[in-house]
Amino acid sequence: MDAVVSEELRGLKERAKSAAIADIEQRYSKPDDLDKLEHDIKRNIKKKEDYDSQLKTAVESQLDGIKKGVNLLKNAESEVKVVEKLLKEFAAQLERTPTLKAKIESVKDEFQRHKRLTTATNNMSYVFSAPSKIEEIRSLMDSGEQRHLLLVHKLLHELERSRDGLMLELHGQSCEADRDLLRAFFKDVPSLASALWDRLACTFSRVLDTAVQNPRLLVTAVRLVHREEQVDQMWLERQRRGGPGEFCPAGRPRQWRERMLEVMQAAVEARFEASMPLSSEDSEQWLEKHCILLQEFLRQDLRVARKLCPSCFPPEYNIFDFYLRSYHRCLESRLASLAKQAVANELQFRDCVALVKWTENFKSFFDRLGAEVFTQPQFNMEAERERLGLLPHFLQTDELDRLVRHSVGLISEQVWKWFKSTVEKEKHSWYQNPTGFQPERDLHTDTTYTSLVQSLSAILSEMMSDVSSKLPKHAHTQLSAAIMDKLVELLGSYSSAVREFVRDVKSEPDPSRRQMRIIVMEAILVASVNNLHKLILLVGTFYKPEDGPSDVAKVQKANLEQACQKASYEWNDFLATELLEFLQDSTFKELFTPAWLQQLEIGETEAQRIVGAVQDSYENVYKKMFPHLRSRLMNQISNRICLELLKALLQPGRQPFKEMRVAAANRLRSDAELLKDGFARWNCRADQFDALSAASELLKLSDMSMAELVVSAFLRNFPDLRQDQLEALLLLRGDCKRDEVRSILAYAFSEEEKSRRNPTARRLFADLGPVK
Repeated sequence: MDAVVSEELRGLKERAKSAAIADIEQRYSKPDDLDKLEHDIKRNIKKKEDYDSQLKTAVESQLDGIKKGVNLLKNAESEVKVVEKLLKEFAAQLERTPTLKAKIESVKDEFQRHKRLTTATNNMSYVFSAPSKIEEIRSLMDSGEQRHLLLVHKLLHELERSRDGLMLELHGQSCEADRDLLRAFFKDVPSLASALWDRLACTFSRVLDTAVQNPRLLVTAVRLVHREEQVDQMWLERQRRGGPGEFCPAGRPRQWRERMLEVMQAAVEARFEASMPLSSEDSEQWLEKHCILLQEFLRQDLRVARKLCPSCFPPEYNIFDFYLRSYHRCLESRLASLAKQAVANELQFRDCVALVKWTENFKSFFDRLGAEVFTQPQFNMEAERERLGLLPHFLQTDELDRLVRHSVGLISEQVWKWFKSTVEKEKHSWYQNPTGFQPERDLHTDTTYTSLVQSLSAILSEMMSDVSSKLPKHAHTQLSAAIMDKLVELLGSYSSAVREFVRDVKSEPDPSRRQMRIIVMEAILVASVNNLHKLILLVGTFYKPEDGPSDVAKVQKANLEQACQKASYEWNDFLATELLEFLQDSTFKELFTPAWLQQLEIGETEAQRIVGAVQDSYENVYKKMFPHLRSRLMNQISNRICLELLKALLQPGRQPFKEMRVAAANRLRSDAELLKDGFARWNCRADQFDALSAASELLKLSDMSMAELVVSAFLRNFPDLRQDQLEALLLLRGDCKRDEVRSILAYAFSEEEKSRRNPTARRLFADLGPVK
């Protein structure tokens, strides 16, 4: 080991010497550097002295620490020897301990006996006075005077303290006979405690009345409960510190505070039960009276709970929060029970609707009541509900939604019954006087209508003013949607009734009677179309702008308008069909025949007869419509007439005009202009008759090399024109063969020409059907 250290020292010296030589060579490499030699020698000698001094100090410090450590080790060695000696002596003494325990066992027994006697002596006065105290407690309880409650509790507490002290001394000892003796001696104490609680429970069952009439009695009862609560906490804390085996008196903890709150909760529930009517048959407005009674005693009770009860209870009891929570939850339970009865169809229609309204009324009632009770206008009942975990509408969200849906369903069913009755009454009036029925007339607009809209207006007015007012605002959207559905359903039923009536009129076997019934039918159809317009206006009046109709309501209103438009189109079609059937018999049969060409020379033409027939119907029937509805009807009639003319022109088997081609074309143009001018007078669209003018151009064309251009122009204006229709039209000329016609049409129906057609042009020939 020493050789290794010497070797390391030699190595250090060699490295230090080499480093010093290299440093000297670098410092004194020039002759001028020798002038600094003497100065550097002095400086290095001084530095060496400093290093030596520091080294000496460090070595001395280390030596002092080593000396101190050696001294401590010597002291520790001497102390260890002393401890070892003491341990040997203690071990020798422990060997004699078992015999010593047996010798002093009698002393231990004597000590325990002395201790019990000391405890008995200390409690002797309580023990001897126990029977007299029990009798005194009984006499005070039998007197029935509430002012003695504090004294009763004091005496009872002294008895319990004596009993518990003696039982504590016997705890853990094998002296069951002594414990049985004590239990027998104090056997009346538990029954006295129960009797005292019964007296207190009677007070707590009418806390609010007692707070008004005798607050001192209530304060006394609460003080006794508070004292018992403190005693419970003392024994529980003792048991917590001592562990599971620690002594705790029988019957503890009594939990009188929890039992007090249970009694008060039961009293609140009993008050709600007492306000419930025995039967809903006692009065038609039993639910409304019941809810008014609830509001009345809620206002009184919560005012007492807020203003009088806090001064009778400790602050930590939060007695007003207890009553607010209790009354609120009892009301929740009551409304939930009534809601279940409503959904189970155990309540009548008016009661279900009223119940939905009362959920909203009670919410606003509690909001107002909170401000009244606290006498603070800025009181926030919503925050109180959230803090206490109460429901804002007294029902769970799903229960409230279910009740609202059920009530809206009942309302819609009732509305549907009224609607059906209205339609049946309307239908009955048609058949009651089949040849003399006259609809009602509006002198301001000079239009006709039936009693349907007035009946619906009365129904909806009653529904919105009476029933809807009992529903909360969030249910109005559902009710509006349900009524809209029923109106659409009503419209379908009414349309079926109109359809059935039209079929019945058409099937009348007697021609003269049928003609009279047709006049009545037309009047009913016109009045029914006007009814649809009045219905749309009526529905619009029941949408309040401030309510902000939802998207669902807007969609359903649009659906109703669409259903009305569809029914209006169908009934207009009945009117147009009746007119066309008349024209079919009198006019359409002779169209595009030689007789038709000669009518310019003979007298009135078919076009003039058509215009005259439409004019008669317009003045006698159609004029009683609203202007925009009349324009819609005239558009349908003009379309139907134009289609009938085109159908007659392209009728299969029609003989070509040949040499009469130019005359037929001129006559066709003349009729088209006459019909167009005639229908233009009635404020309807008449440009569909341009198809007849375009057809006349094809018939009149003399140079067939221009046929492709004329056909292309025809297709641009009427893009739904089919090839078979154009082919039939060109073959009517009589100077073209089928192959020539098809070659002319080949270019017109090419893809290049199809791309040039006007996609927004009106469609007419699609309704004409194929030419066979």
